Amino acid sequence: MVTIDPNCRPYNPMGLNVNSPQTIDYITDMGHSDLTLKQKVVAASMSGEPFENWAGPVSIAFGAEHRKESVDGEASALDEANAFFAGNYHATIGEYDVTEGFVETVVPLLKDLPAVEQLDFNGAVRYTDYSTSGEVTTWKAGATWTPIQDMRFRFTQSRDIRAPGLGELYNRGASGTGNNIDRGLPGNPTYFMLSRTNGNPDLKPEEADTTGIGVVLSPRFLPGFTMSVDYYKIDVEDAIATLGSRQIIDGCYLRAQADLCSLITRDSATGLISVITSQPLNIIGQTASGIDVDASYDLPLPVGTLRLRALASFVDKLETVTSENILVDGKGVNSDDAPVLDRKSVV
Repeated sequence: MVTIDPNCRPYNPMGLNVNSPQTIDYITDMGHSDLTLKQKVVAASMSGEPFENWAGPVSIAFGAEHRKESVDGEASALDEANAFFAGNYHATIGEYDVTEGFVETVVPLLKDLPAVEQLDFNGAVRYTDYSTSGEVTTWKAGATWTPIQDMRFRFTQSRDIRAPGLGELYNRGASGTGNNIDRGLPGNPTYFMLSRTNGNPDLKPEEADTTGIGVVLSPRFLPGFTMSVDYYKIDVEDAIATLGSRQIIDGCYLRAQADLCSLITRDSATGLISVITSQPLNIIGQTASGIDVDASYDLPLPVGTLRLRALASFVDKLETVTSENILVDGKGVNSDDAPVLDRKSVV
């Protein structure tokens, strides 16, 4: 038995101003979602130059910090009931605590020697404890070498992190409808499916190993000119990414990934997919390297200074290891769908 809503109005998708106000009112409505973000911070730090060595004063800084991050929200009844074709935001509520401690130092090693006008070591270490994902230690070690006044070399090696945000952890989902292939049914039928993206409280921080080598030129024979050339290499592990509905379906039925199959819910009566629930996961690896150039020239004028500046960046490598264990070469392209991407299976 089919029940027809007595308020139903036919909708004409062709042309402009062809639908009555009653029709527009029937198919459209207003939804909303409000979020309140709060941060409470208690921090203390000290810095100074407590002593000197043979090459100059030694700088030390240390401190500690405790933060509480929280989000509270609400959404309209229509959004909560998934009444819209797309959107359907849901109230996001959650919080986490972070406790950190750090030490930084700059230690001069050599000074006023042949080919060594100044040589300094700089280092830092930071301990962080997240209430959601536990403890992590980051650090940096580097050096700056000034052989002559016109030239300075710098080197840095570091372990860095990016912690997931409140939305990535506690988002209760925004849903929409999309046309996808159902690879779990005979004939692989295509139809509209409801998808929802939720937060993942089990996320852990992304980790990266970063190398930087550079030189800064300030030639005395050209006052006002400065140029820096820096090489960088960044290797990221456990980068956070959210799979789309198509990736989840293909991963489940083409690659037998059981964890992705658990994200697919089917209607018990029809057997069709009723909703696909995705969430951010620590599933991506990335490597990037290249060279950055920054040059500027300050030209004195009778009424002030004119600064000319030029920036250039060369990307040598931009590779991503996807959740399907595929190596994607994204150097020089703007989209993952670009045909020039070099896709290779990772052994």
